Amino acid sequence: MRSVAKNVQNELDRTNETLGKENTRLLKDNEDLEADIESIKCERDQIKEELAQTIRELGEI
Repeated sequence: MRSVAKNVQNELDRTNETLGKENTRLLKDNEDLEADIESIKCERDQIKEELAQTIRELGEI
């Protein structure tokens, strides 16, 4: 019986280790995606400002 319990515990330990590694990977992916989103937002804001400036210039013509 102890052998079965030990096997189950070993399997749980392996599963927890795997889940921990996967969680770490997903957290890193999330951080990378958040950084990408911020970069894209900055780029979008810059484009919007350039477009607004172009529209103002066209209005002066």
